[in-house]
Amino acid sequence: MKTMSKSKNKYGLTDKEEKFCQLYVEIGNGTQAYLDAYDCDPNNRKKACEEASLMCKKQNISDRIDGLREETRQIFLKKKEDILQDLLDILQMTKYSEKEKSIALKAIEQYTKMMGYNMPDQVQIDNTWKVSFGDEDEDEDETNND
Repeated sequence: MKTMSKSKNKYGLTDKEEKFCQLYVEIGNGTQAYLDAYDCDPNNRKKACEEASLMCKKQNISDRIDGLREETRQIFLKKKEDILQDLLDILQMTKYSEKEKSIALKAIEQYTKMMGYNMPDQVQIDNTWKVSFGDEDEDEDETNND
């Protein structure tokens, strides 16, 4: 019986493994990426979750996912740099009317909002909660009277 060997790309991945990596980076969900890449029954999510977890532990898979994330980040940064350059160019245009500048700046502002470029790079959230029952001042008064 003749077995067909699976061809691998330059990253040492089969076509389905490559598709899994790309989908994982695109949608951010290993289970769904596995279901889509391997054309699995969507009702078998538990098995897909287990398989996706095992795949992500493979060095060549995790390296490829990291590489794809970095490529995506570089594209994102390049687009951001291009937009910032466009903005600078518009601001430096003195031959255009104020109305034309205003329209162009509004278009750039809308685009940057849609792309999330005007969001802070990092947000710190304090998630501490204080829960009290009853009147705390009353309890303090009682302890002070002892």
